[in-house]
Amino acid sequence: MPDATAEATAGAAAGAAGHPAAARYARRAERFGRLDDVFETVSRRFSWARLAAFLTGAAALATILLSGAATERWAWPVAGLAFVVFGVLVVRHDRLLRRRRTVRALVTINEEAQARLARRWAGLPEPGTGEPPPEGSAALARDLGLLGPASLEHLLTTPASPPGRQTLRRWLLDPAPPGRIATRQEAVRELSARLGFRQRLEAAARAGRRGPVNPEAFLEWAEGEPLLARRPGLRRGVIALSVISPALLLAALAGLVPIHLWILLLVGIFGLSRARGEEIHAVFARVASREAELAVYERIFERLARLAPRSSALGRRLAALEASGRSAHREMDRLAGLAGLTELRRSALHGVFQVLFLWDFHLLAALERWQRRSGSAARAWFECLGSIEALGALGGLAADEPHWAFPEVDPRRATIEAEDLGHPLLPGDQRVGNAVRLGPPGRVLLVTGSNMSGKSTLLRAIGVNTVLAQAGGPVCARRLAMPPVILGTSLLVEDSLTDGVSFFLAELERLRSIVEAAEAPEEGRRLLFLLDEVLRGTNPGERRIAVARVVRRLLDDGALGAVTTHDLELADMEPIRDACDPVHFREALGDSGEGPSVTFDYRMRAGLAPTTNALRLLELVGLGSERPS
Repeated sequence: MPDATAEATAGAAAGAAGHPAAARYARRAERFGRLDDVFETVSRRFSWARLAAFLTGAAALATILLSGAATERWAWPVAGLAFVVFGVLVVRHDRLLRRRRTVRALVTINEEAQARLARRWAGLPEPGTGEPPPEGSAALARDLGLLGPASLEHLLTTPASPPGRQTLRRWLLDPAPPGRIATRQEAVRELSARLGFRQRLEAAARAGRRGPVNPEAFLEWAEGEPLLARRPGLRRGVIALSVISPALLLAALAGLVPIHLWILLLVGIFGLSRARGEEIHAVFARVASREAELAVYERIFERLARLAPRSSALGRRLAALEASGRSAHREMDRLAGLAGLTELRRSALHGVFQVLFLWDFHLLAALERWQRRSGSAARAWFECLGSIEALGALGGLAADEPHWAFPEVDPRRATIEAEDLGHPLLPGDQRVGNAVRLGPPGRVLLVTGSNMSGKSTLLRAIGVNTVLAQAGGPVCARRLAMPPVILGTSLLVEDSLTDGVSFFLAELERLRSIVEAAEAPEEGRRLLFLLDEVLRGTNPGERRIAVARVVRRLLDDGALGAVTTHDLELADMEPIRDACDPVHFREALGDSGEGPSVTFDYRMRAGLAPTTNALRLLELVGLGSERPS
């Protein structure tokens, strides 16, 4: 294995040390690394063999040119054989290089898997910006860390194609109905056990010289109206001319008709080509520019076709690849071949083919036959790919975290109950799980405790696991049972200088949107609200009243939720006192020998927090005493 690869693998393994799956990924990275070394050696031999064959053929040709074929008859077969061998070596070498790119992609994938176990974000590919989330989801995504670096999307970065990444983002932001959650869970369970398939599918997308790009431009052409279909007379005329032109030329050469008749026909063909050439070549340019991308997707669809699903959930999705009666990968292969033929327009032979057979029109007709035959099915192929990659990402998480549970999402439930609930984005050795119960409607979880004790992390753990649950994935808990919910959060409110919106007003706007969502929830769903130290921008007395009013309205509308606060007097406010389930986090104060110290166990306990730690934290940073006068 190359030194750089070995160091990267060692670093990834060290970051994930102790995780049950780390050794498996380290072994796979090492195995594929050794195979890459073998391919590198064989590739060098191919390069030398190609050079030797080319030089042999060139020397033979030089001998022919300098000495003459009559005296050096042996040079002709030698040159011919040398160039045939050279061509064969080029084809086989290219095939080897494709396999090597796949193997190198598999090395990287297994290194990233180790980084994923350790939550080492720098060792994972950036999730990319993608399309901005819908306006209603942007605040939720920011509050819970769903998108972008060091996010849930970053943790699930195995989709390597744009359809896969887009599908995963959509699933994280748009909760599925309970029936669809159950079918996704079935597919996720199956894919969690298929490590080889998941990694090979990812490698197929990564191994191309150019990775797969957004297929929307291709789909726009595939689903568009064919040019010749709008002009049936032109199509019939082209067929007639392509027969008449070579026939008339042969007749003229045989002396049966005057040659000027054929020349007149050529003038007509030239005029027709000029009149329609711009439109036709525009189509060629759109298809030919995506030849490499089509080849990548062909390999991806071929990999999908090899999956023999055991579950009906996967089988129904994969059926889209054969829905038109033709395999997606074979159709993409045919289209890639036609796209390659469009490059003849850059050749000197193009003019000959065009005047004799109207080549461009026939090639356009072949592309349009593909459009009519498979264009309408193409979008379903890419949707299938997107869903399989998204399911594979969730399946990879389930395989990496086998102790995580698949949640029960039941519309008949009125409470959210979790055992050993932790934050999915924290490394396993830093994560602390807690038993959590939210509800029934009319009650709120009031979370108190000192600074840095774990209150905000608890709310984010509830929110992120809720997102995972309703995307169809496993959750970071030993058990989670919940009703279908929509999430309303106020955790990371930001002011806006450009819009002239203060932090306090921005938070009020956020709270209003949450209350409105509770008043008119989606059918069959409850609102789950998560409020972290809300309305910090006002005085304590008014703040207590305002928070109590907001919580009361949410509870009256049947919402479930949790609120964190440092203000212990909030628990005595009349609307909240009888409706809250108080819990708290605490700290341990001590002396490290160099001054006061504070440690946290992040365990949730019943009741209100018995202590605060603001003054002790002032001491820790050297601000505990007044400046001497």
